[in-house]
Amino acid sequence: MNRALLTALFLLAACAEVPDPVNCAIPPDGFHSWRDAAYSIDNYYRNVISVSNEAISWNGTIIEDAPDKPALSVVSQYLNTNTQLQPMPSTAITFEKGVACSRVTAVRDLIDKHLSCRENFGTCLQGKPPW
Repeated sequence: MNRALLTALFLLAACAEVPDPVNCAIPPDGFHSWRDAAYSIDNYYRNVISVSNEAISWNGTIIEDAPDKPALSVVSQYLNTNTQLQPMPSTAITFEKGVACSRVTAVRDLIDKHLSCRENFGTCLQGKPPW
Protein backbone atom coordinates (compact mmCIF):
# COMPACT_ATOMS: atom_id res chain seq x y z
CA MET A 1 0.00 0.00 0.00
CA ASN A 2 1.02 3.52 -0.59
CA ARG A 3 2.54 5.37 2.42
CA ALA A 4 0.22 8.38 1.95
CA LEU A 5 -2.84 6.12 2.02
CA LEU A 6 -1.66 4.39 5.19
CA THR A 7 -1.00 7.76 6.83
CA ALA A 8 -4.48 8.99 5.86
CA LEU A 9 -6.12 5.83 7.26
CA PHE A 10 -4.15 6.18 10.50
CA LEU A 11 -5.18 9.83 10.90
CA LEU A 12 -8.84 9.03 10.24
CA ALA A 13 -8.77 6.22 12.77
CA ALA A 14 -7.15 8.51 15.34
CA CYS A 15 -9.89 11.12 14.84
CA ALA A 16 -12.76 8.67 15.22
CA GLU A 17 -14.71 9.09 18.43
CA VAL A 18 -14.16 6.24 20.81
CA PRO A 19 -16.91 5.88 23.38
CA ASP A 20 -15.85 5.97 27.00
CA PRO A 21 -15.87 2.49 28.46
CA VAL A 22 -18.66 1.93 30.95
CA ASN A 23 -17.67 0.48 34.29
CA CYS A 24 -20.71 -1.32 35.63
CA ALA A 25 -18.86 -2.10 38.86
CA ILE A 26 -19.14 1.52 40.00
CA PRO A 27 -22.44 1.86 41.87
CA PRO A 28 -24.63 4.67 40.54
CA ASP A 29 -26.15 7.27 42.85
CA GLY A 30 -28.39 5.66 45.44
CA PHE A 31 -26.59 2.28 45.42
CA HIS A 32 -24.15 1.50 48.20
CA SER A 33 -21.82 -1.34 49.14
CA TRP A 34 -22.61 -3.92 51.78
CA ARG A 35 -19.05 -3.33 53.00
CA ASP A 36 -19.82 0.25 53.96
CA ALA A 37 -21.05 0.03 57.54
CA ALA A 38 -23.10 3.21 57.10
CA TYR A 39 -25.32 1.42 54.59
CA SER A 40 -25.46 -2.04 56.16
CA ILE A 41 -28.89 -1.55 57.59
CA ASP A 42 -29.64 -4.53 59.76
CA ASN A 43 -33.22 -5.46 59.02
CA TYR A 44 -34.86 -8.83 58.73
CA TYR A 45 -35.64 -8.62 55.06
CA ARG A 46 -32.88 -8.70 52.50
CA ASN A 47 -32.97 -9.66 48.85
CA VAL A 48 -30.12 -10.45 46.51
CA ILE A 49 -30.57 -10.28 42.75
CA SER A 50 -27.70 -12.04 40.96
CA VAL A 51 -27.13 -11.23 37.31
CA SER A 52 -25.14 -13.34 34.86
CA ASN A 53 -25.10 -13.46 31.09
CA GLU A 54 -27.18 -16.65 31.27
CA ALA A 55 -29.70 -15.93 34.03
CA ILE A 56 -31.09 -13.68 36.73
CA SER A 57 -31.73 -15.12 40.17
CA TRP A 58 -33.69 -13.83 43.15
CA ASN A 59 -32.30 -15.00 46.48
CA GLY A 60 -30.65 -17.95 44.74
CA THR A 61 -33.68 -19.04 42.71
CA ILE A 62 -33.17 -18.73 38.96
CA ILE A 63 -35.88 -16.74 37.21
CA GLU A 64 -36.54 -18.30 33.83
CA ASP A 65 -37.41 -16.31 30.74
CA ALA A 66 -40.80 -17.44 29.47
CA PRO A 67 -42.42 -16.41 26.16
CA ASP A 68 -45.23 -14.62 27.99
CA LYS A 69 -43.17 -13.37 30.95
CA PRO A 70 -39.51 -12.37 30.58
CA ALA A 71 -37.29 -12.63 33.67
CA LEU A 72 -37.09 -8.82 33.97
CA SER A 73 -40.88 -8.69 34.23
CA VAL A 74 -40.80 -11.17 37.11
CA VAL A 75 -38.06 -9.16 38.84
CA SER A 76 -40.21 -6.06 38.40
CA GLN A 77 -43.16 -7.83 40.09
CA TYR A 78 -40.98 -8.98 43.00
CA LEU A 79 -39.60 -5.46 43.48
CA ASN A 80 -43.11 -4.02 43.40
CA THR A 81 -44.08 -6.40 46.19
CA ASN A 82 -41.09 -5.15 48.22
CA THR A 83 -42.45 -1.62 48.21
CA GLN A 84 -45.52 -2.83 50.11
CA LEU A 85 -43.51 -4.40 52.97
CA GLN A 86 -42.68 -2.59 56.18
CA PRO A 87 -39.85 -2.18 56.69
CA MET A 88 -38.97 -2.14 53.03
CA PRO A 89 -36.31 -4.80 52.39
CA SER A 90 -32.80 -3.91 51.37
CA THR A 91 -32.09 -5.27 47.90
CA ALA A 92 -28.64 -5.91 46.51
CA ILE A 93 -27.53 -6.54 42.96
CA THR A 94 -24.52 -8.78 42.38
CA PHE A 95 -22.83 -9.70 39.15
CA GLU A 96 -19.63 -11.32 37.99
CA LYS A 97 -16.93 -9.75 35.88
CA GLY A 98 -17.80 -10.03 32.20
CA VAL A 99 -21.58 -9.73 32.50
CA ALA A 100 -23.01 -7.50 29.78
CA CYS A 101 -23.25 -3.99 31.19
CA SER A 102 -26.61 -3.49 29.47
CA ARG A 103 -28.01 -6.44 31.43
CA VAL A 104 -26.70 -5.09 34.74
CA THR A 105 -28.05 -1.62 33.93
CA ALA A 106 -31.50 -3.01 33.07
CA VAL A 107 -31.76 -4.73 36.46
CA ARG A 108 -30.34 -1.75 38.37
CA ASP A 109 -32.82 0.55 36.62
CA LEU A 110 -35.70 -1.70 37.76
CA ILE A 111 -34.41 -1.67 41.33
CA ASP A 112 -34.15 2.11 41.28
CA LYS A 113 -37.57 2.53 39.64
CA HIS A 114 -39.35 0.46 42.28
CA LEU A 115 -37.32 1.22 45.39
CA SER A 116 -36.42 4.88 44.77
CA CYS A 117 -32.80 4.26 45.70
CA ARG A 118 -31.78 7.91 46.06
CA GLU A 119 -34.62 8.64 48.50
CA ASN A 120 -34.54 5.45 50.58
CA PHE A 121 -31.29 5.31 52.55
CA GLY A 122 -29.63 1.88 52.44
CA THR A 123 -32.38 0.19 50.46
CA CYS A 124 -30.35 -0.37 47.28
CA LEU A 125 -27.04 -2.14 47.62
CA GLN A 126 -24.46 -3.53 45.26
CA GLY A 127 -21.99 -6.33 45.80
CA LYS A 128 -21.98 -9.72 47.45
CA PRO A 129 -23.50 -9.59 50.91
CA PRO A 130 -21.53 -10.96 53.86
CA TRP A 131 -23.81 -13.92 54.58
